[in-house]
Amino acid sequence: MLFTRTVGAKYTRGDADLILFNELAVALLSLGMDGTKYIAIIDYALELWQRFAAPKKVDWLLDFIDVLVLYPCPAKEKREQLLFAAADTLRRFAGRIDETQWRIFRSLIKDLT
Repeated sequence: MLFTRTVGAKYTRGDADLILFNELAVALLSLGMDGTKYIAIIDYALELWQRFAAPKKVDWLLDFIDVLVLYPCPAKEKREQLLFAAADTLRRFAGRIDETQWRIFRSLIKDLT
């Protein structure tokens, strides 16, 4: 997870489940998967983001998107759905998102398009 390593993001209490989700996603993606399983992982991420979307959780979402950059994408439409959800939330929290987070998000978008 590039973002947390490079920026030194500090997660708050309760984020262990989100971090574990990303670690499990890495493990599953590294094994390779078909479109159905890939869609399921992104659906779970979308569900988590809908439940926990907050400025303090943006780092988790950026980490997850970074994971998606590193592995093949058998369902580009589903990945784009996650990107649109992230962009919408970042826009709503624009005043609380720092420049580093915006820069990382823009970089991830470039990598994925």
